[in-house]
Amino acid sequence: MLSKKDFTKFIKELKKLKNLEDNVDQALRKLSPDFGGFSLGDHTILVLDILQSALNDKSDFIGYFMYELEWGKKYTKECITDKKGKEIKLKTIEDLYNALKKYHNSGSKNA
Repeated sequence: MLSKKDFTKFIKELKKLKNLEDNVDQALRKLSPDFGGFSLGDHTILVLDILQSALNDKSDFIGYFMYELEWGKKYTKECITDKKGKEIKLKTIEDLYNALKKYHNSGSKNA
Protein backbone atom coordinates (compact mmCIF):
# COMPACT_ATOMS: atom_id res chain seq x y z
CA MET A 1 0.00 0.00 0.00
CA LEU A 2 1.23 3.42 -0.90
CA SER A 3 1.83 5.60 2.17
CA LYS A 4 -0.58 8.47 2.84
CA LYS A 5 2.32 10.91 2.52
CA ASP A 6 3.31 9.63 -0.93
CA PHE A 7 -0.30 9.33 -2.10
CA THR A 8 -1.00 12.92 -1.03
CA LYS A 9 2.14 14.14 -2.80
CA PHE A 10 1.22 12.33 -6.03
CA ILE A 11 -2.42 13.48 -6.02
CA LYS A 12 -1.43 17.10 -5.33
CA GLU A 13 1.11 17.01 -8.15
CA LEU A 14 -1.45 15.46 -10.52
CA LYS A 15 -3.94 18.19 -9.59
CA LYS A 16 -1.31 20.87 -10.18
CA LEU A 17 -0.44 19.45 -13.61
CA LYS A 18 -4.14 19.11 -14.52
CA ASN A 19 -4.70 22.77 -13.58
CA LEU A 20 -1.74 23.83 -15.76
CA GLU A 21 -3.16 21.78 -18.62
CA ASP A 22 -6.55 23.48 -18.20
CA ASN A 23 -4.88 26.91 -18.20
CA VAL A 24 -3.05 26.15 -21.47
CA ASP A 25 -6.32 24.94 -23.01
CA GLN A 26 -8.16 28.10 -21.95
CA ALA A 27 -5.37 30.35 -23.26
CA LEU A 28 -5.35 28.60 -26.65
CA ARG A 29 -9.15 28.86 -26.87
CA LYS A 30 -8.87 32.63 -26.26
CA LEU A 31 -6.37 32.92 -29.11
CA SER A 32 -8.58 30.97 -31.49
CA PRO A 33 -12.29 30.36 -30.94
CA ASP A 34 -12.04 27.44 -33.41
CA PHE A 35 -9.32 25.71 -31.38
CA GLY A 36 -10.34 22.11 -30.73
CA GLY A 37 -8.78 21.68 -27.29
CA PHE A 38 -5.54 20.84 -25.54
CA SER A 39 -5.15 17.81 -23.34
CA LEU A 40 -2.45 15.56 -21.93
CA GLY A 41 -5.16 13.01 -21.25
CA ASP A 42 -2.96 9.99 -21.90
CA HIS A 43 -0.52 11.14 -19.23
CA THR A 44 -3.28 11.80 -16.71
CA ILE A 45 -4.82 8.39 -17.40
CA LEU A 46 -1.42 6.72 -17.00
CA VAL A 47 -0.86 8.31 -13.57
CA LEU A 48 -4.44 7.52 -12.56
CA ASP A 49 -4.00 3.88 -13.64
CA ILE A 50 -0.77 3.60 -11.64
CA LEU A 51 -2.39 5.04 -8.51
CA GLN A 52 -5.46 2.83 -8.91
CA SER A 53 -3.26 -0.22 -9.28
CA ALA A 54 -1.03 0.70 -6.33
CA LEU A 55 -4.07 1.20 -4.09
CA ASN A 56 -6.26 -1.59 -5.47
CA ASP A 57 -8.91 0.99 -6.42
CA LYS A 58 -11.40 -1.27 -8.19
CA SER A 59 -14.34 1.06 -7.55
CA ASP A 60 -12.60 4.06 -9.20
CA PHE A 61 -12.74 6.25 -6.09
CA ILE A 62 -9.71 8.21 -7.36
CA GLY A 63 -11.24 8.95 -10.78
CA TYR A 64 -14.57 9.84 -9.19
CA PHE A 65 -12.81 12.20 -6.74
CA MET A 66 -10.88 13.88 -9.57
CA TYR A 67 -13.48 14.15 -12.28
CA GLU A 68 -16.99 13.95 -10.84
CA LEU A 69 -16.23 15.64 -7.51
CA GLU A 70 -13.68 18.04 -9.01
CA TRP A 71 -10.99 17.18 -6.43
CA GLY A 72 -13.61 17.07 -3.65
CA LYS A 73 -15.11 20.52 -4.31
CA LYS A 74 -18.48 19.07 -5.38
CA TYR A 75 -18.67 16.55 -2.54
CA THR A 76 -21.98 16.45 -0.67
CA LYS A 77 -23.08 14.11 2.07
CA GLU A 78 -24.26 10.78 0.77
CA CYS A 79 -23.16 11.44 -2.83
CA ILE A 80 -21.39 8.11 -2.49
CA THR A 81 -22.35 5.35 -0.09
CA ASP A 82 -21.36 1.76 0.53
CA LYS A 83 -23.74 -1.18 0.06
CA LYS A 84 -25.08 -0.67 3.57
CA GLY A 85 -26.00 2.95 2.80
CA LYS A 86 -23.20 4.42 4.91
CA GLU A 87 -21.60 7.59 3.59
CA ILE A 88 -18.16 7.31 2.03
CA LYS A 89 -16.60 10.72 2.63
CA LEU A 90 -14.54 12.00 -0.31
CA LYS A 91 -14.12 15.70 0.42
CA THR A 92 -10.34 15.77 0.87
CA ILE A 93 -7.31 13.82 -0.29
CA GLU A 94 -7.09 12.37 3.21
CA ASP A 95 -10.73 11.22 3.00
CA LEU A 96 -9.96 9.60 -0.35
CA TYR A 97 -6.94 7.77 1.03
CA ASN A 98 -8.89 6.59 4.08
CA ALA A 99 -11.74 5.31 1.88
CA LEU A 100 -9.30 3.44 -0.34
CA LYS A 101 -7.62 1.91 2.67
CA LYS A 102 -10.95 0.91 4.25
CA TYR A 103 -12.78 -0.42 1.21
CA HIS A 104 -10.02 -1.79 -0.96
CA ASN A 105 -6.87 -2.65 0.92
CA SER A 106 -8.76 -4.43 3.70
CA GLY A 107 -10.36 -6.78 1.21
CA SER A 108 -13.85 -5.42 1.97
CA LYS A 109 -16.35 -5.75 -0.86
CA ASN A 110 -18.87 -3.29 0.56
CA ALA A 111 -18.20 -0.34 -1.69
